[in-house]
Amino acid sequence: MPVDVLSSVLQDLRVAGSVFCRFAARGAWAVSYPTSANAGFHLVTEGACELRLVGGESVGTGETYDLAAGDFVVVPHGTPHVLYAGHAPAVSIEDVTGRVGARGLVALGDHAELDDPSAGVTTAYVCGSFRFASRRTHPAIAALPPVLVVRAGAGDGPARAGDDALGPWLSVHIAAAMCESAAGRPGAEVVLARLSDVLFVHAIRAYLADAPAGAGGWIGALRDPAVARALALLHAHPERDWTVAGLAREVAMSRSRFAARFTTLVGRPPLGYLADWRMRRAEGWLADEGATVGEVAVRLGYRSEAAFSHAFRRRVGSSPGALRRRSGRHPAPARL
Repeated sequence: MPVDVLSSVLQDLRVAGSVFCRFAARGAWAVSYPTSANAGFHLVTEGACELRLVGGESVGTGETYDLAAGDFVVVPHGTPHVLYAGHAPAVSIEDVTGRVGARGLVALGDHAELDDPSAGVTTAYVCGSFRFASRRTHPAIAALPPVLVVRAGAGDGPARAGDDALGPWLSVHIAAAMCESAAGRPGAEVVLARLSDVLFVHAIRAYLADAPAGAGGWIGALRDPAVARALALLHAHPERDWTVAGLAREVAMSRSRFAARFTTLVGRPPLGYLADWRMRRAEGWLADEGATVGEVAVRLGYRSEAAFSHAFRRRVGSSPGALRRRSGRHPAPARL
């Protein structure tokens, strides 16, 4: 492929991880997490616990996941859930995050007022969230299941070209996060946040590796050679004047067969996807890089600034200049 499509998407999302708290628990305990606009994550660093989804028939109310030390779990859609061990009334995450005690930990369970929460701990975990800079949900995220679990030891051993092994790096990053959490050194929250960004990418990779052949949705599209090739071309060269027939030729398929397969897997026709991808790139360039409207129009292959502005307003709902002003990026003063 001319470009790594997954990397392109993740760069567009601009994932930023942040750590809420590090928990140490003994006995029975339960912490509830409400619906969130952000993706949540948990890294179990010691012991074992369970995660149960709550509410919403579409996500399987009551579905439970057993977690052990070294397991990393992502809740990509911010679905409400409970993390627990044993039988205890659930305490809201908002109610416990103010209980930060020794070594920056929150103590849970039968002994919530310990001077040293690490003594006799039966479960410990880190929780936090991922924020996506884009205001619109990317189909890659929308296609993910309610919960992603990356098991301890996944990817152990060397990765070989052409197979689905994750390689040893996943275990290395999980071990680093567990060590950083246990040490409680200054700056631990920042280090954990950076490591969580990397673990998010590993979680997506793990899901891609485990997705069954022929799986539908955007994730399945990345496993279809022809559609993945077309996505790579669109991501690498959004400025080109693509046609469905031209893309079909690039992937050696008939126009009708390619259009049907792309639409089925990606959920949008090829040119509709291209139009949306162009606007995503435009949002990033305008808001983050401070590019002018004219510069973005040229980079995306529009024949005029007016044509780009019209397309942007139709897709995004506001003018590119308005987005630039909201982001604090103002046009440079004219030179005399």
